[in-house]
Amino acid sequence: MSSSQKHNEILDALIVFCDYRERCSTEVLQKLESYEIPDSIRDSVFNELKERAIFDDKRYVNAYISGK
Repeated sequence: MSSSQKHNEILDALIVFCDYRERCSTEVLQKLESYEIPDSIRDSVFNELKERAIFDDKRYVNAYISGK
């Protein structure tokens, strides 16, 4: 499997992970680390998710507070 295919596969999985509920950057990084992938793919996926606002720490905090 090529690097770009792996990137897209992991990106799709993380989008589903983040769509389930609001996630913070720490949760996203922990999930990425569980895949045991090269740092370059991990960083690339994380940055793309952040740029596309798939996760957002402020949204996470607001969701957390409103749930309490």
